Amino acid sequence: IAALQGATYADGWLWGTLSKPLGANDEREDYSRCVATPLSDGGWSIMPFDRQDSSLLHVAAAANALLCRPAHQPSLPEGAPIQFMFW
Repeated sequence: IAALQGATYADGWLWGTLSKPLGANDEREDYSRCVATPLSDGGWSIMPFDRQDSSLLHVAAAANALLCRPAHQPSLPEGAPIQFMFW
């Protein structure tokens, strides 16, 4: 719908900080379910779910955002910046 309204790929992406570390990514760009929580300083805390299996409906129901990781991204520590989008 956003594309039909003239949005580009970058529209809607925000930046937050990870609330826990993430392991290295593989050879594919990755979109993972997460919970984005607003912080008092105007930033966002991003809590990715440990398991992303599509059969885990409770994860899909609890998530309010997707985080985006480029292919071959190294592991990220807690507090690292990460791109995300509300869904």
